[in-house]
Amino acid sequence: MDETKRLNLLEQFPPVSTEKWEEVINKDLKGADYAKKLLWQTEDGITVKPYYRSADLEALNGVLDTVPGQFPFVRGSKAKPGWSIREEIEEADPANANELARKALESGADEICFVIESGVDGVSGVRATTPQDLSVLLSRIPLDQVSVHFRAGSRAKLVYDALVEGIGPRALHLMGSIDYDPLGDLARTGASSVEKKALFDAAAELVASARKRTPTMKVLAVRGWQFQEAGGTSVQELGAALAQAIEYVSELTARGLMAEQVANAMFFSFAVSSNYFFEIAKLRAARMLWAQAQAQFGVPAGSANATIHTRTSDWNATIYDPYVNVLRGTTEAMSAAVAGADSVAVAPFDEPFKTPDEFSRRLARNTQIILKKEAYLDNVVDPAGGSYYVETLTQSLAHEAWKIMQQIEGCGSFLKCMEDGWIQKGIEKSRQAKEAAIIGRRKNLLGTNQYPNAKERVLDNLKRLSPAPQPVSGPAAIRVEALRPYRGAEVFEALRLRMERHAAAGGKTPRVLLLEIGDLKMRKARSSFCANFFGCGGFDMTEAVAADTDAAYELAVANDADVVVLCSSDDEYPNVAGPIIRKLRDNGKATPVVIAGYPKDMIDKLHQDGVAGFVHVKSNAVEVLKGWQDSLGVRD
Repeated sequence: MDETKRLNLLEQFPPVSTEKWEEVINKDLKGADYAKKLLWQTEDGITVKPYYRSADLEALNGVLDTVPGQFPFVRGSKAKPGWSIREEIEEADPANANELARKALESGADEICFVIESGVDGVSGVRATTPQDLSVLLSRIPLDQVSVHFRAGSRAKLVYDALVEGIGPRALHLMGSIDYDPLGDLARTGASSVEKKALFDAAAELVASARKRTPTMKVLAVRGWQFQEAGGTSVQELGAALAQAIEYVSELTARGLMAEQVANAMFFSFAVSSNYFFEIAKLRAARMLWAQAQAQFGVPAGSANATIHTRTSDWNATIYDPYVNVLRGTTEAMSAAVAGADSVAVAPFDEPFKTPDEFSRRLARNTQIILKKEAYLDNVVDPAGGSYYVETLTQSLAHEAWKIMQQIEGCGSFLKCMEDGWIQKGIEKSRQAKEAAIIGRRKNLLGTNQYPNAKERVLDNLKRLSPAPQPVSGPAAIRVEALRPYRGAEVFEALRLRMERHAAAGGKTPRVLLLEIGDLKMRKARSSFCANFFGCGGFDMTEAVAADTDAAYELAVANDADVVVLCSSDDEYPNVAGPIIRKLRDNGKATPVVIAGYPKDMIDKLHQDGVAGFVHVKSNAVEVLKGWQDSLGVRD
């Protein structure tokens, strides 16, 4: 087909206006309210439409009210495609950790991150804080070819000094980073031993010194992931991280450093959760926001690139049905890759409940290798660029995050905002909303609050759980409310673990009989719902079908049921519940009977008949399950 015919063919499909599209949509919805049916709001209050068009991008010009014009780097991409596969090592012995690191590099990892012993979040890590330990740790690793990173938290300065001394002249060629982040340490531990001036004096001294001792190493971190792992939203993570980074630049330039020098020493570290497109947009927005912020400090546009490391989120990880964590890590790593992260670490699937082993580390590593070598995600600079949806999300997240940064600046500074508790209150409110969605099972964690494997037991393999943070004791120059790392699954996992510990101590696991009777369609649907529901609490469950109330009684006795859940239709409950309950009582059985569903017009009568409770889609699952555990004698 020649070019003329091709153009004529296109002319047969004239442009369709947005009004025409929505006219057809409303017609298909049969007059239903378009906004209520198809628009939805995110946890940050951003409205998401069912489709986007080029006009949506045109409307975003000048999205920042504070600065005329668009964000720099409108597409939010970096200059080169691809990312580095980072593997984390937390083996305690430095020599063994070195061996694991070299094996990881031989097996496809591009760079290594050593997790130094911290004791903050249940991870022991590498015991390496002396020059001798660091020398052993980095032995036979080609430091001029491989980036080496250190996650050391509040020990970062100690580890850095020992590192430089331990490897001697090789430090000049050391590529990688160390997560020195005194504001982040304060947010996580809740206390600083030094006053504000000394805190930033030390940061300025480290950055200035590192320019001479390790000129190719980044030594100043902004741990945005701490805000998300404590329950914050994408916008809160972006806004707080941006405000924190701005405070570092502001304070360190006041101490004689140039803004570009501070920025070159800095990297951002974000968590990537399962909200696929939003995580892509979040990282793209982070680059735009940082470029915008640096422009205010006079940093040239060509030097305003953000270095972004990402790690798959702990928030979504579960200890039950843990292989689902592999799937979560895959989609999260894809988000980071498509968004243009500089480096990605995929958490091993077993990390929430034990030290990762060779098998789980290999799965995590190969997840990224497949994305590179088989899916070719590293061959495009900005795969999401040009998507009306992603571009609009990127701009929307950037806009909302910029507003949060401005609110923090309005408090006086990031540190002042932490001292006032404004940041923590906002994140806690978001955490509670997320937890409520998980408890109400509007937010799914497969294998934990939906579709559990009721026969699964994890207690014997449970080697660690992140402990609740303990307040830092002793004198402190600065105190704030600490951000608590949190996994969304914890509230349901506590119920399952409680049941397992009760059984391990010699107690009986309560048995729930899902007793189907009457209408086939309704009884099957409600039995399936209740199997899912009670399985999330670790109950022993069995199912049976009764032809009548006499058979129902016999089945309850034969199955040694501690709770009978009647699964039928609303219309049939008044005719079957009472007779079954009376037969149980007449024969000396106090077995509680629960109704699957909530027939609101019959609630009073069913209570009068002796029904002990109702299980339905609006039930508070944690409250109901814990209540039945308590009433059936399950003890902590």
